[in-house]
Amino acid sequence: MGCRESRSARSRVGKNSSEIESPDKNKVGILTFILSEAGFFAVLLLAYLLFYARPQPGPGPKELDVQRTLVFSVCLFASSFTFGDPRLR
Repeated sequence: MGCRESRSARSRVGKNSSEIESPDKNKVGILTFILSEAGFFAVLLLAYLLFYARPQPGPGPKELDVQRTLVFSVCLFASSFTFGDPRLR
C-alpha cells in the first residue's frame, strides 16, 4: 500500500521539474519593454489631464496641437500592432 500511495501522490503533483520549459527570453524582454513604454505613455496622458484640469501659470495644454498629436499617436499604436503580428514579418 505504501508504494501505491506514493505513486498516486507523484502523479497528482504534476510534471517533473526537468520537463518544465522556461519562457523565451526574447519574448519576455520585448513584452517588458512594450509594457514599460505603455506605462510611460499612460503617465504622460495622466499628466496632461491633471494639468488640463488645474491650470497653472505658463504654457499649458491649450497650446498643444491635438490633431497633430493624434496622428503621431495613431502611427505609434499602429507600429506596435504590426511589430507583434507574425504574419507581417
